[in-house]
Amino acid sequence: MTVTSDASGTPRQLGIFLRMHLFLLYGLFLFVIHIYVPALGSGPIVPIAAHLVWLTVAAVVAVALLYALKRGVFVVPDYTKYYLLFLILVLLSAQFQDVVDSHVLVFQTAGLIGGLLFFVALHQFNLTEGQRDGLLLALFVSGAVESVVGLFQVFYPQQTHALLTFSAGWPSGSAPSGFLNQGNQLASFLATCLVISFYLIVSKQFGRWHWFNRAIFFLVIPTMISVLLCIGSRAGALGSALGAWILLFAQWQDFRVAWRRLFLRIMALLVALVFMHVTNMMDRLYVLGDKLAHTISRRERIDMYGAAWDMFLDRPIWGQGPGGWVANQPYYRIKQRNNYQVDEWYPHNETLYWLAETGVAGGVGVLAIVGGMAVLLVRLGRRRGGMYAALMVPIVFHAEVEQPLHDSIAHWIILVFLAYLPSSHFTREMHWQWNPVVRGGLAMVALCLFLLVEASILRTVRAQIDLNNYMWFLTQHKDSRAELLQPGLDNLYLRQLATRLFMDVKLKLGLLTQDSKVVEEFVSWSKQERKIWPNSLMFVNEAKALLFIGDKGRLMPLLEEGLTIYPQAGELLELKKAVSPTG
Repeated sequence: MTVTSDASGTPRQLGIFLRMHLFLLYGLFLFVIHIYVPALGSGPIVPIAAHLVWLTVAAVVAVALLYALKRGVFVVPDYTKYYLLFLILVLLSAQFQDVVDSHVLVFQTAGLIGGLLFFVALHQFNLTEGQRDGLLLALFVSGAVESVVGLFQVFYPQQTHALLTFSAGWPSGSAPSGFLNQGNQLASFLATCLVISFYLIVSKQFGRWHWFNRAIFFLVIPTMISVLLCIGSRAGALGSALGAWILLFAQWQDFRVAWRRLFLRIMALLVALVFMHVTNMMDRLYVLGDKLAHTISRRERIDMYGAAWDMFLDRPIWGQGPGGWVANQPYYRIKQRNNYQVDEWYPHNETLYWLAETGVAGGVGVLAIVGGMAVLLVRLGRRRGGMYAALMVPIVFHAEVEQPLHDSIAHWIILVFLAYLPSSHFTREMHWQWNPVVRGGLAMVALCLFLLVEASILRTVRAQIDLNNYMWFLTQHKDSRAELLQPGLDNLYLRQLATRLFMDVKLKLGLLTQDSKVVEEFVSWSKQERKIWPNSLMFVNEAKALLFIGDKGRLMPLLEEGLTIYPQAGELLELKKAVSPTG
């Protein structure tokens, strides 16, 4: 069944595949991205809720593939060639450079391929303008939900409910973080929703809304602005402002016609400021103002950028290799002027990250995806192209000052969806002249692959929950429950983290039972693992093991190396004093 439209672009009949497609996307934007499961999730391991996003994305891809097989038509977006060039160059760089961490290579590549499949799947359905606006409205509603949760966190900062955790380090109360559980991620998400609100007020759909819905819409906007300002995120504030200005420039004629709506939208900022003043939240605004007025960036972030740039200069062609940032950043950080402790997982800049790990090859790939999108936007013209650019600006800007595309799968998927909107105007169709038996067989294969992926993700979720419970028993009751750790050791995605936990506990037991063999095994493992993850804890544990063995020949150089890159590590300093009291 195909979808037909009348002159206004309103669909007269929806096929079952299109219904499923829209249902999954609405569910993803309105429900799935808000799910928060308190559990392990940082650095190379995403939170459990991120797996649920991938479950939904896999379903979207499966439905789109089945729809394409049923029609015998596969839609290929022109932009795919730029994305594929980036992906090929990233993989090519890994072939000419040592793979520092295979975990990074495998799962980072899997994330890029997953984004590509989702991107192509979105193009299989020729959505009307009303359907696209409806999905953008769903994102705006999601922003409203997050802003309400954020306000709850501001007014009730002592709440400890698992779904309403808070960011710390603010002069009074806590910074709202929403269900996304990280202030800057919430800020760039709200910034995206605020830019969407600018677009919606001049859309055809807005003119058909009931007056009550419009009133709710204009009441939600000050709430979003208040929460965004309370977070104190420069990335969110600047991203929303830049996106809004681009949209105003692109669609100025539309805003001139709908000037009353634009006036109300601008007045929302004043309402938000009055609300913050009345509710004694202005100190949070002062924090943001101070950050914007007195510093371009924290000195720690400048050190990260300098370290990443030095990595690129040392190996400019193919980069440091997958996992190179984590493995090398401590040694490059000490060359920086401030020598601050930096983020050990990413350099807080997407471009520098790819330059550091993949060199010029990855840099050309980044230029390809950015330049390719710029070409599409220019071809669409100022009005439409500028509108699409404005929608992507908050997340793209955030990616250049932090790492939302790595820490938040929701941000990655939303950015892919927003990139689909301009790309959908430039596609070509491939017609499959296969008989029904072949197409039916391919559909069965697609379903089997889908079920296999879903089962794999669900097993990972189960294993990650067990791993989280293992950590809870270990930290709260000093009880190491091997049955909870084993699923993580058997899981390809979690094996690296689970092994580190296992070896840490194994060392403690070996030292407690005076088992020299176990301690020697730890030293052999740690020597190799430090090449991937030279964390201060690795140096401390290996030093304790060498001290137990009595191998000062290896212990002293290890302590010197550890204190060179972690000069403030208290445990390393204590171990050095124990070994050499006069040193």
